[in-house]
Amino acid sequence: MRIIRKIDQAAAKVASLGTVGHIRIGEKAKNANNKEYPVSLDYFKPDAPEQYTQFFRAAYGDKPAKITITFLSNDINDVCRQFYELRDGAGGRIAYGNGVTFYVATKQGDGSVKDVVTTPPDVDKWMKAMETTAGKPWRERLVLKFAIPQIPVLGLWEFSTHAENSTIPNIIGTIDTVFEMAGRLAGIPFDLLIEKVKSDKAGSKSVYPVVTMVCNISQESAALVRELPMQVGAMLTEQRITQLASGEQPAIPAQSAEPEPFTEYEEVSEPIDAEALRDKLDKCFTIEALTGLFNSDKQHEQPENKALFTARRGEIEKLIAGGQIK
Repeated sequence: MRIIRKIDQAAAKVASLGTVGHIRIGEKAKNANNKEYPVSLDYFKPDAPEQYTQFFRAAYGDKPAKITITFLSNDINDVCRQFYELRDGAGGRIAYGNGVTFYVATKQGDGSVKDVVTTPPDVDKWMKAMETTAGKPWRERLVLKFAIPQIPVLGLWEFSTHAENSTIPNIIGTIDTVFEMAGRLAGIPFDLLIEKVKSDKAGSKSVYPVVTMVCNISQESAALVRELPMQVGAMLTEQRITQLASGEQPAIPAQSAEPEPFTEYEEVSEPIDAEALRDKLDKCFTIEALTGLFNSDKQHEQPENKALFTARRGEIEKLIAGGQIK
């Protein structure tokens, strides 16, 4: 087997957005002797600064078995990197590569360590020799980088796995199929789902988590997406795809001249702090995030608040048109 996906030595283009955090499906527990050991989970756990973890929990609860994600790039190297990896006993990475080209951590004359490119003529022989030196086997690894639309932060989340017989082929197959059908990945919604399964090997009692990826648009919509302009920046839901394909531009509801009449049955709410709202709006860099924030509080429908949303939408559309964001 050869992993034919190209691995660029240069940093991924979307890395400049910054990594918000990681999505884990395992954690460390301690035994009676206070020694740590790994424990697998049947839900997704955020590993991020508390402010972002709170956003995640507000959107999905404490133990979600499903989260919706979207990619911010159409470059496979940005969103889904699959490669072989070799680490030493302390966990340090010795080398990684795609089965043809490898990057080997090599100590330099000044004491620094840099990845040096090598293309061994006999790959199998070279990989076995490297395993012998490391005292550890090569492992296949997949790294996903994506946004979570329900979280009002423009940044990347990362999910990593070594499950080469279950999770990795499912995710690779889903991404490659959607890319082939739709001609793009950016903006298309996907669900990540997790469940624990029992090994089907005779005599085995092993139970382990398997993550699968499901595309949230139909085959017909994927064909329509192929015809849409690449600069479309918001998440491509079924409704939005239909609207864009027909030439209709989805928009935040227009402001009404007068607010709805107040009734004795409605509760009086504290007015929204305009400055605090502006701060939240400044953190929205996609139409999807802006719409999610708009729908999170009925007071946003008030004319003075709706005007702020309309203004921010215009700013986002200018950024998209100028190629500053995707």
